[in-house]
Amino acid sequence: MPWPIPTMLEIEHPKALSWRVWLPTLVVIASSAVGAVLLLWPHDKLTNTATFWVLLIGAPLVAYCLVFGVALDRWESAKVQAEEKENEQDRLVALWRSWCQRHLRVAAAVAITPVPTVSFDDVTGDLPVNKDRAKGLEWKAVKAGDKRYGKVLSELAGSLKPAIENRREIAVTLLHGEISTEIIGFESELKGALEKAAPDVRFIMTCGPITECAPWIAKKVDERDATVRLIVATQIWPEADSPHEFSEGVAAILLEPREPVNAGTHASGSSAPSDGAHTSRILRPMPSVTDNLEAEIAQMVQMQTAPQQPTHLWHTGCDAELSAAIQSAIESDPKHPLVERSFDHAVGLPGPATGWIMLATALEGAPAGSGPQLLAWRDAATQQLHLCMIAPPARKQDSEGARSEG
Repeated sequence: MPWPIPTMLEIEHPKALSWRVWLPTLVVIASSAVGAVLLLWPHDKLTNTATFWVLLIGAPLVAYCLVFGVALDRWESAKVQAEEKENEQDRLVALWRSWCQRHLRVAAAVAITPVPTVSFDDVTGDLPVNKDRAKGLEWKAVKAGDKRYGKVLSELAGSLKPAIENRREIAVTLLHGEISTEIIGFESELKGALEKAAPDVRFIMTCGPITECAPWIAKKVDERDATVRLIVATQIWPEADSPHEFSEGVAAILLEPREPVNAGTHASGSSAPSDGAHTSRILRPMPSVTDNLEAEIAQMVQMQTAPQQPTHLWHTGCDAELSAAIQSAIESDPKHPLVERSFDHAVGLPGPATGWIMLATALEGAPAGSGPQLLAWRDAATQQLHLCMIAPPARKQDSEGARSEG
């Protein structure tokens, strides 16, 4: 549903005092004042005295100044009230926009799926078709002394290495939908792969059941977290032979501390202040009501990314009717039409961590300097739709130019 942002009333400013109105008024007031002086002037007194001419000229001027002064005072009072109301509305809108634009800063994102991430980079090319299929990852062959997840986790840690090797400490949160006995081995192998890629970094491991992506983000954007956090979400098949209900995949998202670090101080886990210009952003998500998509998306764009419009639409758990409704609710440039990415169509059956994997895929593939991208998740159990906007990092030359201007 849309955020409860109050609708601002249109403020009418008072019209400026017009000489076309006040010139005839001046003539009427002057004529009335002159007539009053002539009527009240004693008939036995001379009219060629200074007193007579002072009254004859001064009375219209005084009368006009009094009338015009009252009108001007009322106009200025109405103008000040309108400006105060306008400033208060601007202040409220700025507060709401600041609330809507709270975000998580992403230093790096890696997604490992049966479909390579580069497949999503080609705007005009066709994506693989794995709809209604359960696709698996190419795990390392299980041999004596081999680790089951070695190949995938080595690839994951290798991709994260440039972003993690200069940290002091990283809190790793492993979110899983697998049974506890199997995830223990995955957690152990994950920590080993990370320590091999960044031996000087201390990794603090925590493990928990998978949670919905959008509600987790909505909670975290309001928290003050001073630690560097690595979120790893996984959905893997059990070793036992059984019908597979989803495609396998692993997502890793490295989050910078919630608040920018002041110069001269470092957050726990960061060896140097990070440059916010070179981090992607995950903006506050919105729970959606499907019969009000146009108003919801319009509000998201207005409060989070305006004047830019989303360039991509990623969705999972959405049928053809819902995805078409979301597309029609997004205003796009005819010269640069919206790029749709149906994650389930390309990767296969969604699972408990598909939302995280789609988010990591979108973040990993978004080129620097590109426009915002809209992500849509619909939970299979509750049928709740969530919308979320991501913003890729600025181009290096753009951010350097902005700093030099500042």
